[in-house]
Amino acid sequence: RDVITVGQNEDWFRDRRFRSLHLIAQRNDIFMRSLRIVYLNGVTEDLTLNRLVSAGTDTEVPLKGERSYIRQIEMVYRARPGFRGQAVMKVYGEPQRR
Repeated sequence: RDVITVGQNEDWFRDRRFRSLHLIAQRNDIFMRSLRIVYLNGVTEDLTLNRLVSAGTDTEVPLKGERSYIRQIEMVYRARPGFRGQAVMKVYGEPQRR
């Protein structure tokens, strides 16, 4: 379980609304069990993914409506068994078009 916290004040969020997240695994495949997205207004969204994110591939997670101002992302995942190194999960936000 890992948590990504967007440690910015509320003014920073005004120009950073996202329509989707992109998950990219590096160094190893990652089995993504679930995501919990905590939005700026306190609303949480639990997404059950239960899918393999292969190393080097991009998995898109769409966000809904006005809840797209993200404060925190909680990830529950596991690396492929037998791998002796560390996997890295990168998360990128796709900006909302105005």
